[in-house]
Amino acid sequence: MRAEALTLRLGGQPILHGLDLAVAPGEVVALLGPNGSGKSSLLRALAGLLPHGGRRVAPARTGYMPQDQGATGGALSVLEVVLLGRLRQLGAVVAEADLLAAAAALEEIGIAALAERPLAALSGGQRQMVFLAQLLAGAPEALLLDEPTSALDIRHGLHVLQLVRRLARARGLPALVVLHDLNAAARCADRIAVLREGRLLCCDAPAAVLTPALVETVFGVVAEIRPARDGLPCVIPLAPA
Repeated sequence: MRAEALTLRLGGQPILHGLDLAVAPGEVVALLGPNGSGKSSLLRALAGLLPHGGRRVAPARTGYMPQDQGATGGALSVLEVVLLGRLRQLGAVVAEADLLAAAAALEEIGIAALAERPLAALSGGQRQMVFLAQLLAGAPEALLLDEPTSALDIRHGLHVLQLVRRLARARGLPALVVLHDLNAAARCADRIAVLREGRLLCCDAPAAVLTPALVETVFGVVAEIRPARDGLPCVIPLAPA
């Protein structure tokens, strides 16, 4: 999955400026950047949802999960919502293969016990996990995830990111994941890409990207970077720059 000299304008304003980025099969790339840097727009362009210049190369079955699902599927059960990852609409009869795939996705995410509950009765974090299960049920060949942990507590957020990493490796899926948590990005991603004002500043291993100079320049925060017990960088914010 890749973007080549990708440009994007919205409302006459330039959003992305000749961006080049490639994600290999089995690789997880975390996409970081301040608000308004073009992260969500890049995912939507790669998903084929926005007209753009340049070239995008992505599988036909690219699974895209937006940041805000709104009231999508509120009247349906969790199982029905997940089934919509495989079906255009729900009918009176659902094939056994589709039911098995939906059940397997719920089990993989760890929310099988919620299958019969109405989506509207769930917390924001639970709903986020349901939509991730919906994505997996459709057997995607690539993943585009816009802040998949934004409504999750620390435990479930780590669970989802570890799951994304495991799925990418096991299924050979390229995965591009928008995150705001720099430490979470360091732990889930093979590489970190940083956007600022629609331009790609860098894309490299977490230890190469997460430096005090970059955190201050891009995010406006004075930070200390220390190696954690796992050997990966740990960003400790100290003060606004």
